[in-house]
Amino acid sequence: KYSHFLQSACAGFLLPLLKSEQTHCTRVGLMRRAREIDVRVTCDICATSLFVESWFCSECGRELCRLCHDECIEVKATRVFHATTTMFSLQTLCPCGKPKEYLLPMTRFQEEELKEAIENMLQFETQDAHEYVSCLPVSFWKDLMMVHHSKPSISQTRTAITTSCTLPVHEFAQLWNRGEPVVVTDTRRVFQGNWTPDYFIKTFGSDAVHLVDCETEKEKRVTVADFFRGFDSHREDQTIYKLKDWPPTKNFEDKFRTLYKAFEAGSPFRDFTCPNGIFNLTAHFPSSEVSPDLGPKLYCAFGTKQDDKHNGSTRLHLDVTDAFNLMLYAADTPTGDPGGALWHIFAGEDSEKLRSFITGQSSPCLGDPIHNQSTYLTPEMLDVLAEQHNVRPYTIHQRPWQAVFIPAGCAHQVSNQTDSIKIACDFLSVENLAASCHLANELRRQRLVRGFGEDVLQVPTCLWYAWSS
Repeated sequence: KYSHFLQSACAGFLLPLLKSEQTHCTRVGLMRRAREIDVRVTCDICATSLFVESWFCSECGRELCRLCHDECIEVKATRVFHATTTMFSLQTLCPCGKPKEYLLPMTRFQEEELKEAIENMLQFETQDAHEYVSCLPVSFWKDLMMVHHSKPSISQTRTAITTSCTLPVHEFAQLWNRGEPVVVTDTRRVFQGNWTPDYFIKTFGSDAVHLVDCETEKEKRVTVADFFRGFDSHREDQTIYKLKDWPPTKNFEDKFRTLYKAFEAGSPFRDFTCPNGIFNLTAHFPSSEVSPDLGPKLYCAFGTKQDDKHNGSTRLHLDVTDAFNLMLYAADTPTGDPGGALWHIFAGEDSEKLRSFITGQSSPCLGDPIHNQSTYLTPEMLDVLAEQHNVRPYTIHQRPWQAVFIPAGCAHQVSNQTDSIKIACDFLSVENLAASCHLANELRRQRLVRGFGEDVLQVPTCLWYAWSS
């Protein structure tokens, strides 16, 4: 029944796009091409993945998405766009300078394929959605269609939902639909493997890695052994380094085959969280195509101080997907107490207030105040947010073998209280699909402003394959 629910949600998102593509295919000069399977095809201006309504320049060979075509964006060497630049005139749409007549409509759909998909999706509009989710409360479907979550009252404390990894998956889906962080407290009973510093020194000690200074964000190259030998040494006024997104390019399963098996077997609610989970919308990509690499990845960092002078381990940011982060190891505190990490996770509806607050606290800069990932909210800043703006985060003290689930669209930051090793994996769920789609558009504009990055997630393509499977 839940699979029908997934299919209905995919249809609801895809149907307007496919109807628009059907109209696009009636344009004069339409070009058809087969879907590429060995490369990720993106807009040559904003780097958004191309799914429907693209435009091909017959002069320079660039391909533009619908939004870049419609917005008449000019590509400048400074990579600054929209309000800060002069748009092309309506007669000069392509960055190569050729007039709009050189831009030809392009599609990767066959006529019958498109027609059949639309007809099948239309059937979901006439059927009772509750038929597919009778195992869930009626509010489950209604809440999804609202595409936003109700805001708690000001007096309500921000306490994350706490649950067990033995919770049935359909009950987790109900919790996850609330759009709030979830903490799973007892993964140790199912999670196996050796995740200690000594293991990584012994097994991968000679590998070269790049560390990031948590304060300056400067990088340095060291060996794995050099980094992990610094764990458990209670340092004062020493550089706080982190090893993030490890391995940075290689697939986790290929690099850490034994550990991947332990991750796959022990991940909580793996139907949602694992790369091959049936409720993970990214899991349906054909094996022959370039699918999103959403992890897992390891995040290892020295402990840092939670005060008004330090920038934590991970600065405030937003993820386009849902994510879960499991702490595998944490050194004890100098006093012998259990170590861990401090999380601040904000409700999705607080993002605009956060943007305004950060803008007022810092010098003007290009890009989105949150997506720039340049701010860590100190204790003093958090107090001001609470007292003057009624913005209070969910505060989570993560301990070893606890997993923190972060919904898409919830800004968050982390400060390791002691040296820690964590594993994280992103996933795309129906429950937070609206937030993921909204963020994908925000990140498109961020790429235009900052001039780097790509649309790794490919939301429409993910949903197409989820629907087709």
